[in-house]
Amino acid sequence: MIIAQLSDIHAAPDNDHLARFDNALAWLKPFEPDVLVISGDLIDDGWREGYAAIAARLESISCPTLILPGNSDDRAAMRAVWPSLAQQGPLHAVVD
Repeated sequence: MIIAQLSDIHAAPDNDHLARFDNALAWLKPFEPDVLVISGDLIDDGWREGYAAIAARLESISCPTLILPGNSDDRAAMRAVWPSLAQQGPLHAVVD
């Protein structure tokens, strides 16, 4: 089983971190991971549009993705973009 993790994207309109995220996803694709864990901080400076930009890029990944927030992530904005995070309370995951 291959579990891949990408962390601390820190996407913002004034940096190139989404391009770096694209590069990381392209590098990862040939490994065909069984699951991809994306852990925060996903965006910087409250740039909520960054969540949608990240979600759109994740559509190119064929494996399940687990999204976990960092300390600066906006959980309500994340839940709006990723319906699978709709549960109330902390955003964490347990997967068998």
